[in-house]
Amino acid sequence: MQTRIQCEGCPYKSNGSKRVDGINLDKSILLVMHSPGKNEDKSGVPLSGTKKSSATKIIESFLPSGKRIDDYAVEELVRCKPTKGGIDGCALAICYRYLEEDIVSHSFKRIVT
Repeated sequence: MQTRIQCEGCPYKSNGSKRVDGINLDKSILLVMHSPGKNEDKSGVPLSGTKKSSATKIIESFLPSGKRIDDYAVEELVRCKPTKGGIDGCALAICYRYLEEDIVSHSFKRIVT
């Protein structure tokens, strides 16, 4: 995915994190995740931990029978791994523009947060 919005002013831009862009954006339902963890930070892909990771297990427990994460579009609310202090409001405001742009440019039937 091409960089559309610049991350100028984001406190996470210089912390060595890899930006995690959305995946499967052609799907009709969008799952909006909180922020990348260490596995997502390494790979640059949302929910890229092992299939037994706690986040993947929790999310898949809420999905309809027979559905998997791959059946959904997935975005992170904050695109880079936050520091230990939690999500910075400035980062949230900057990253929200990415999410908003993807929501506007795709025809999601539902958005799950």
